[in-house]
Amino acid sequence: MRNPLARPESLAHVLFLRQAASALEDRLREQPDNLVLRERLGQTYRGLGEIDKAGRLFTDLVESDRASARVRELSKILTGHIPDEPMPGGAAWPAPFYKMDEFLAPGVIESLMAEVDTRHDDFADIPVYEAKHGDNVLDSSVRKGTSLLFDALNDLAKAKVVALVPTLTRHLRLPDFAIREVELKVTRHADGGYFKVHRDDTVSARRISFGCYFHFGERRFEGGDLLLFDTDYARFEPVSYDYTRLCYRFNTAIFFRSDCYHAATEVKLLAHGPRAGRYAIIGHVRAESD
Repeated sequence: MRNPLARPESLAHVLFLRQAASALEDRLREQPDNLVLRERLGQTYRGLGEIDKAGRLFTDLVESDRASARVRELSKILTGHIPDEPMPGGAAWPAPFYKMDEFLAPGVIESLMAEVDTRHDDFADIPVYEAKHGDNVLDSSVRKGTSLLFDALNDLAKAKVVALVPTLTRHLRLPDFAIREVELKVTRHADGGYFKVHRDDTVSARRISFGCYFHFGERRFEGGDLLLFDTDYARFEPVSYDYTRLCYRFNTAIFFRSDCYHAATEVKLLAHGPRAGRYAIIGHVRAESD
């Protein structure tokens, strides 16, 4: 099995994707009916996080009636529709997701940020679960960031998440389940912060994972994107370097399957300060049955 993104993604890779997109756009101007080039450009847009452009290209391919099952799936996922293709075993399959802009009402996000601001000194390094020893350990080669737990977070966000679960199970192609718990914490990725490729369901009975992002003052960083890797959902392996990039956006929540391989790209500060960096409400919905 290949090991995609063994190291945090570099900005050079993003530049490479932009150059590739530009070259493909030039070729398509010369060969507008070349469906292979159209699909390749759509995949490149997906890797850049240009979701609307990728969705339009894949939808055009579907309407041409010459699209593969994978392209049909991507057309639905990237345009916000409920996917309906079967997930084949032994093949890379795009990860479904559900995106919700303006996730928290203005007063709620303001209250959250005010609470985080008063508790800023309580942020602590985030451990990662090490299956070999069955324990949480600090490992900056896998994850570099800090987190904060506080009771008021449940009051601010939990009910919103619970109310969305029926919608989420349909969009993420999950069976209905009884909710045991919604885990919530606030994370901060400062300069150099990242999380390499991993799954969330190896720790507990997590079914749905999500992040809702925010920052203080003027945005002073780049990076911090979420990458959802195409996964073999029979063996639960990332089987290629193909992924959907979901770029950082203030108060936007991204929900995805906890068994999906994903990563958070490295944050690079453009200006330093005590509240610089990418913050997020990170959560997981756990099932009652396990």
